[in-house]
Amino acid sequence: MVHKFILLSAFYLFLQQLQIDMLYPQNIEQKIGFSEIRHAILQKCMCEIGKEKISALAFSIDSAEINTSLCQIMEMTTILQNEEAFPTPSFATVYDAIARIKPEGTYLLANELHTLRKSLSEIQDIVSFFTKQQEIYPCLFELTEPIEIAKEICRSIDRVIDSNGNLKDNASPQLVEIRNSIAQKRRIVSKIMSQKLAIARQEGWIDQDSEMSIRDGRLVLPLNSTFKRKIQGIVHDESSTGKTSFVEPVEAFETNNAISNLEFEERKEIIRILQETTAEIRPFLPDIELAYDFLGTIDAIRAKAKFTNEIEGQKPTISEQPEISLIRARHPLLFLSFKKSHKEVIPLHIALQKPQRIIVISGPNAGGKSVCMKTVLLIQYMFQCGLPIPAESQSKLGIFNNLLIDIGDEQSLENDLSTYSSHLLNMKIFMERANSKTLLAIDEFGTGTEPILGGAIAESVLENLNAKGAFGIITTHYSNLKHCATSLNGLVNGAMLFDMENMRPLYKLRMGSAGNSFAFEIAKSIGLPQHTLENAQKKIKQEHIDFDENLKKLEIEKQYVYKKKEDLRKQEQQLTLVKEEYAQKLKKINEKRQEIIENTEREIHQVLDSANKQIEHTIRTIKEAQAEKETTKQAREELHQFAEKTKQKANKIHSAINLQTSNKQKHSKFEIQVGSYVKMKGQSTSGEVLELQGKQAVVNFGNLKMTVKTDRLEPASKPKIDTKTVVVASSLKNIAEKRKTFSPHLDLRGKRGDEAMYEVKDFVETANMLQFKHLEILHGKGYGILRKLIREYLAVVDFVQSCTDAPVEMGGDGITIVTLK
Repeated sequence: MVHKFILLSAFYLFLQQLQIDMLYPQNIEQKIGFSEIRHAILQKCMCEIGKEKISALAFSIDSAEINTSLCQIMEMTTILQNEEAFPTPSFATVYDAIARIKPEGTYLLANELHTLRKSLSEIQDIVSFFTKQQEIYPCLFELTEPIEIAKEICRSIDRVIDSNGNLKDNASPQLVEIRNSIAQKRRIVSKIMSQKLAIARQEGWIDQDSEMSIRDGRLVLPLNSTFKRKIQGIVHDESSTGKTSFVEPVEAFETNNAISNLEFEERKEIIRILQETTAEIRPFLPDIELAYDFLGTIDAIRAKAKFTNEIEGQKPTISEQPEISLIRARHPLLFLSFKKSHKEVIPLHIALQKPQRIIVISGPNAGGKSVCMKTVLLIQYMFQCGLPIPAESQSKLGIFNNLLIDIGDEQSLENDLSTYSSHLLNMKIFMERANSKTLLAIDEFGTGTEPILGGAIAESVLENLNAKGAFGIITTHYSNLKHCATSLNGLVNGAMLFDMENMRPLYKLRMGSAGNSFAFEIAKSIGLPQHTLENAQKKIKQEHIDFDENLKKLEIEKQYVYKKKEDLRKQEQQLTLVKEEYAQKLKKINEKRQEIIENTEREIHQVLDSANKQIEHTIRTIKEAQAEKETTKQAREELHQFAEKTKQKANKIHSAINLQTSNKQKHSKFEIQVGSYVKMKGQSTSGEVLELQGKQAVVNFGNLKMTVKTDRLEPASKPKIDTKTVVVASSLKNIAEKRKTFSPHLDLRGKRGDEAMYEVKDFVETANMLQFKHLEILHGKGYGILRKLIREYLAVVDFVQSCTDAPVEMGGDGITIVTLK
């Protein structure tokens, strides 16, 4: 077993050495922040073995190993949160002493034997817990399978060590005899010393409140130095002032010598007992080492689980292919920092999957580009180290063989490398090592040299990396790289969103669109002179201005579409709730109907039973009264007629019930065909079936075509009215009502740019539909950003004839007057 353990450890170290070649640069953990994660977990370990395992935690490419680690940690998080019965070990071990006692003749001290006994007992408690709960915690139970703790170990220790960690007096017959002799002689010495102390006090050779003292392990009397010769004995010591002499009476001297000899014999016997006990344990050292390794593993998993609970970590879905799909991901260190100050981290949604493997993120400075990159890198690194991630469990991560990053300044005076030269060297290494299982990250790609040349080189490198099938995250301000991401398969743009109205970043990533640096807007908000900005704009090529303007317009359009989609989603949710409500009501109606039928049948049976009882009672009365035959016959006839009428009523009720059931069965057996007229269950409007698509049917309800599941339809008669007329009339009525309530004045003050543009679009389109010609949009003056966005949008709307500032007395350039065609 021990050979297997050594081989596994050696193989693990070999794999760890291989993994170093997969990561670049060597200080990657410091650059992405994983060293801080490791330190935080180390602080939660209770024993040195656990700390060693956390220190050895390494980037892995084995999906089975990663999955096992994640399962173990998630099981432990459940235990920490819910299991009060889980043992709480002290994690105290004698791991360092194990190597010391392997040679013959060596031994564990009494306190070490006590610690060994306690730790083995704790390990056995943990093993027993997981054995009982193996169905709930299967991954942690697997760790217990090789653990065997021989009962002989605990028996050997319990025979000689008491519960306080001291060697028992009866550990051996010799020890019993020696300790009894020592105790007897100490009593004799104590008696002699007490007598001498009493005499010294009586004669005034010693202070009345003085007591016996100990010097060199022997009892002595603290005599005044003037009288030290009054008691015959040996002076062992004097006080610092010389006024007190510590004297051992001659009568106790011989006995004390005997005690010293006995104590020497006691020490020899103790060592012999400890050696003997250690020799009994020595054959089980391999099992003890495995047990301690298990305890260290549990300590390490427990520390990881505690950290996981702090960052609200989850186990993601593991993909067999390299990919990244993160839902509501949070940077763990930022999350912990914000948690202390009761702030919330804005979650990240990002997907790097074929065919969009490389994302080019752009946006304003301090907008969150680098944080976004480091969040993905750190989460991927944590995942491949077998740690749960701070993201939703629906997130999906694959395995990457290589992780290559270029973040920060790598200027090297020793190697005579400038910042840009070091970046180029990194790009050379990236292109040599990159493949389809590589995840790379490049921050501020292309910077550090002349922009046009740097941008061209960066674009060429990007094309090379993309051709190799690599995955990556790149941040940049260069327009040519944004164009490249738009035109090349395998690349996708990403934009860090920015609030143009309040001039602040939103720290949200939107995939599929390029970001704008908003350099002029930020410069204007800071207070840079207007003439300086205008001069700067003249120096920029027109195509660059057009590109940025198009980015802004595209962003506005996306915001508008997103809002519309959100509105539709909310309406669909409301519709679903209404459908569910009606379904519940219909269910209650059917249940009530069935209840009425059952109650009616019960009443019928009660009436019939009552009638039969009445008949029998009447017959019995007649017989008892011995009435005439004619009278009896007449009574029987009347009762028979009563019973027949009651049966006829019951049959009518039964027929009605059967008719309803028959109609229901007909409806359930109804086969929908093209041309059939149907209606939705619970609705009155009927329509014609135009097409069948498996379990769905396309139905024309008036001039509205709907695709409906067939199990939601029931037969209906052909409509007698023109539904088209009704729909048109209804629509005209709605438009007329909207026209009464519509206001041609829109107030956007205090609104953010994206929110304001959504309202402008909706306002203008509604006005056009309602045939309003003149509109007013109040946006305020401020920095003029919102006014500019509105004018740019209105300029491309087909049905807008003109847009101008309001007269000065009406608000000037704080209001836009819109005229529709």
